[in-house]
Amino acid sequence: MPGSRMICKVQTTNMGRFRSLPDLNFDILLQIISLLTRADVSSLTRTCRALRAALSAELAREVVTLEGPQLTSFLAFASVKDERDRLFYFRTLVLPGSTYDGSLSSGEQAISMRDVKQAILGIFKLASTNLESLSVLDVDAFSFRPMELKKLLSSLPNLRELELSGLDKKHQTALADTLPHLRTLTLSFLEHETNALPFLKCPHTALQELTLRNGTFNLKDDSQTLSLPTVHTLRAAPATLPSDVDAYTLVFPNVQHLTLDFPRDYCRMDAEFCKRMPRCHPDIEWPSPHTGDQTSGWRAAFLQRPSKKADAWPHLETLRAAGYGAGRLSWAGLTCRVPRLEVCSSRLLNAQLGEVLGELRPRCVVFHPRSFDGPWKGQPCGWGLLLALQGAPFVTRLVVVVCGRVREYVSQGVWLTNFCRYLEKASVSCLLLRLDFEYPPSRERADQLETWRVTMSNIPSLRVLLFQVEDEVVLGWAKKERDRLGLGREWGEMNEGARSKFLASENLCPVSIEPCEQCEMSSE
Repeated sequence: MPGSRMICKVQTTNMGRFRSLPDLNFDILLQIISLLTRADVSSLTRTCRALRAALSAELAREVVTLEGPQLTSFLAFASVKDERDRLFYFRTLVLPGSTYDGSLSSGEQAISMRDVKQAILGIFKLASTNLESLSVLDVDAFSFRPMELKKLLSSLPNLRELELSGLDKKHQTALADTLPHLRTLTLSFLEHETNALPFLKCPHTALQELTLRNGTFNLKDDSQTLSLPTVHTLRAAPATLPSDVDAYTLVFPNVQHLTLDFPRDYCRMDAEFCKRMPRCHPDIEWPSPHTGDQTSGWRAAFLQRPSKKADAWPHLETLRAAGYGAGRLSWAGLTCRVPRLEVCSSRLLNAQLGEVLGELRPRCVVFHPRSFDGPWKGQPCGWGLLLALQGAPFVTRLVVVVCGRVREYVSQGVWLTNFCRYLEKASVSCLLLRLDFEYPPSRERADQLETWRVTMSNIPSLRVLLFQVEDEVVLGWAKKERDRLGLGREWGEMNEGARSKFLASENLCPVSIEPCEQCEMSSE
């Protein structure tokens, strides 16, 4: 976009509370070093006091940013020779790559992409042994040649996390024989049809977490079967169902935590399966599994397809469905038992969710904020998905996460009445309601939680009720035996120790929260 700028974000460690200073001018640090060298205590004191006064309002910021024109002063600061490495604290570098007409800024201080590229390569030389996390969010903007990118990555022996976006097919060998200690890898391609497999053909024996934002998984193009058994966390956007998912099960046999993203108009069904489905075209209409008895036999054959691995993902603990087309999870064709299913879409239909619940039989279901906050002016929607739990007696644990955009809505009595009505015939015995927004202790919060507790405790199947505000479980109640004979039950409050012990044993809390569409757009 016109006027956009390249911003290099640097997160440092061992810098104490000053690591958060934004737009830090390294010329000031050079001046301080000079004063220290001359032992000019009085000037140094005045400089530090002035610096503290000027930056006191900025200490709460989260990252240090280096805009294009500041790269020169940063390099000058980093290249000062003394007994200590100037970049010993340099750990994380993010290069967004937003450019306009090949320039980082306008006017006399404009820096060309060529100069920025050379400056960045200089940073890598100075911090190569310390850099642990690197994100290049637009490889194409920097015009990295394949061997140039490979050489750059090879110079970072201690890199643990890597994110590369804007990759082209020509870069498929850039990761080969590099980064032996890499644990987390994120790849995004310029073309959706790019085969991701060649990019992974490298001895990443330490790789544990992998994110593929797009691209296909075409095993037919590879003469040798690739296997990465160390990967336990996978996030991918299948372009073709179920073939891409079948490929995931072969390449990543030991996945424990799986997230499948379904962007709008991105995923489609294999033509060989779709053509057998009545009234369906693979590129136009997405088939529904609920069209009557005529498709029951087809569905059974689909789940027993030859390309499906019989014992796929025996260690799978969490399956998360996210994105506009999350209803297409039905066509991933998974039948393995999943302890926890996480839903991150308000466009899922009750019938689609019911189909998935019946085949995966999860014990716990988590609804993220995106399940309930509509994309139109924050309009609440999706609460009817809870009705699908009435046909799933095996779901005994329920986690509902709401964001601040529906705070007013969930405070209304009509929401509370409908919420309890949806769960009236379900088998949920443990309910965790997480408020994913700031809600400091107050009389208002205490009254609100008590109102919810009194009404929700009337849900027939409920035995444990927990309320969580952001990362803190603030209140918990459990039904206990009323007497030794077990005649009746009564609710009793759980202390902090009991709440922590219960959460640890049940593993209810999701590792991360998928924001609603409005929150996601406002954070960009």
